[in-house]
Amino acid sequence: MDQSPQPPTTSVNRQTLRTSLRELLVGLGSTGPEVAQTLRSAGIEGTKKSARDCALALYLRAVVTGDMRVGSVVVWGPTIVVHRTGGLRLPIRLAVPDAVRAFIAGFDQGYYPELLRDGMVGASGEGLQSPSQSPSATAG
Repeated sequence: MDQSPQPPTTSVNRQTLRTSLRELLVGLGSTGPEVAQTLRSAGIEGTKKSARDCALALYLRAVVTGDMRVGSVVVWGPTIVVHRTGGLRLPIRLAVPDAVRAFIAGFDQGYYPELLRDGMVGASGEGLQSPSQSPSATAG
């Protein structure tokens, strides 16, 4: 009889991924500014009010890109939604820790301009510069 270990079941695989993502989120920092510093140190710049292109979504996508179980990462307010590869698999939804939630709120309000792609915002259009405006210096 073959004694090789069995591959993890889908539910075990899902729980392992969920646990890894939770640990990653908690490891970003214990306050909104600490989370911002972690993303700044990683060289991340994103679009505020964008579920797919905010700084947090871009960071998470960059970190988990090598994981073949992950198809995409979306930040929906206080929830991270991870779409898994492999057909009809249900996405993983994670509530974000308080520090990450504080960062998301601050980022969307423009409190971390050093993390914004040059004047980019999401669907609301708020904060766009006209081509004739020169870019202003941002606080660091």
